[in-house]
Amino acid sequence: MKLPVSPNQQFAVFSLIILLMLGGVLAWFLSVQIEQQMASVTADMIGHQVSTMIRAQLSTKDLGEPMTIQRYQAFDAFLRQSILSQAIARVKIWNEAGQVIYADDPALVGKVFPLSEELREIYAGSGVIIKIANLKAAENVHEQGLGTLLEIYVPLIPNDSSQVLGAYEVYLYYEPIAVSVRRAQVWIWASVSIALVALWVSLFWVFVRASRTISQQRQLAITDPLTSLHNRRYLLEQLENEGERSKRYGVPFSLIILDIDHFKNYNDAHGHPAGDEALCELANRLLRCIRAIDTVA
Repeated sequence: MKLPVSPNQQFAVFSLIILLMLGGVLAWFLSVQIEQQMASVTADMIGHQVSTMIRAQLSTKDLGEPMTIQRYQAFDAFLRQSILSQAIARVKIWNEAGQVIYADDPALVGKVFPLSEELREIYAGSGVIIKIANLKAAENVHEQGLGTLLEIYVPLIPNDSSQVLGAYEVYLYYEPIAVSVRRAQVWIWASVSIALVALWVSLFWVFVRASRTISQQRQLAITDPLTSLHNRRYLLEQLENEGERSKRYGVPFSLIILDIDHFKNYNDAHGHPAGDEALCELANRLLRCIRAIDTVA
């Protein structure tokens, strides 16, 4: 047996589904924005380090060929003291020929690799590039096994030139960033969920109040205020419906018209309040005598 569903229940279900969908999309969008924002802030920090600290330490000559042992040791000491931290997995400095002129792993220094797409974009004039590292490339063999890494490329202009002659590449461990992102995402999902629940409760309360008001107004529009019986408007609607049903199914219906004898005399003798009371009593007796499918108006 199929149970009837009220308009309030329908609104509650459909509005909840719609709000859940909207909330999911909103929370996902905000989560993506948070992740991109954190990555952007990290990239800006690295870019600032390159423009203010690393550039001052490198000349055009440094970017022309791999560093000598003495130059490498001095520059490596500078990086480890001022920039390198536990969050950094690998640092490389490239020249335009695709040669590694510096890396925190000395085994990479002097090696030449085909220019990656990111390096070509850097030398073509793009700004800072940030991405999740693809560790399958030939130049990333030494980074394999370090987990997920965030790869940042920054154009490198030596201190005696105004042109981009190299690229600073840094690999950051992504897990600390991911932890911060997940914390922010949990806060976002919780906030959105609380806001949606409050919105749903408010909408449902408004809908129930509006439905109740409309129902009451509808009832007043079809009810006689004295006897609480249906009024002429409702009776005419029912007569039309019963007439159509009678034509369709070929069955008759009955209409009984009652008239109270000498009611005017009773009103004049006992007053209108007594007459009203008599009408109400008659209405109650009629209601007790009819079936659920009958109408008294």
